Amino acid sequence: MAIYDQGFLGRFLGKLGPAVGATWRGKNVIKAMPKKSSKPPTQKQLVQQATFSLAVKLVSGLDPFIKYGYQNSGDITPANAAVKQVLRDAIIGLFPAISIDHSKVLISKGGLQMPEAGEMVIQPNGIDVKVSWEEPLDAVRATDIAMIVFHDTVNGYFKYSGAQVFRSALTTNFRTTTLFEGHEVVAWIFFRSADGKLVSNSEFLGKIVIPIS
Repeated sequence: MAIYDQGFLGRFLGKLGPAVGATWRGKNVIKAMPKKSSKPPTQKQLVQQATFSLAVKLVSGLDPFIKYGYQNSGDITPANAAVKQVLRDAIIGLFPAISIDHSKVLISKGGLQMPEAGEMVIQPNGIDVKVSWEEPLDAVRATDIAMIVFHDTVNGYFKYSGAQVFRSALTTNFRTTTLFEGHEVVAWIFFRSADGKLVSNSEFLGKIVIPIS
């Protein structure tokens, strides 16, 4: 891969003969076209492809939160940092029966005080889910904002909490969607500072099955 600054060709994107022009981290780059292999993939390659695909699919759905949760991930992008975490800690099973242990997924990593004793409970109406957490005795950031995301493990759908809820509230209600009915849903929570620059580690809230109305 070569980095160029406009050059005699000017800026270009896409294929040009055996080269590909692209923008990577704000820089114009030229990469050689990859050669297609006629060899069938090895077992190791199949495992790598399958696990990577699982991790990328999950992180893509979590993208609005990953941008906050992994904003301080150093030289790699937030999405790449999150994929790396999922691959390292949350892939379970033996190929081809591999899956993600959602309880091991971190959608945020940071130095703020993380949620304590977080839980979610379906309300009697079967529509709302109550999410609650405890306030540690030494907490001094009552205006941190709770970030909550729900994920349907059956159809892959994601839904985020829309209301702004402060750490000091200790609870919030989430209105489910008909897309969740009869399905297992998992959820995570973390806190971010009011200016969005600081975050806590995320906590896994558990899994529930949304009743059919």
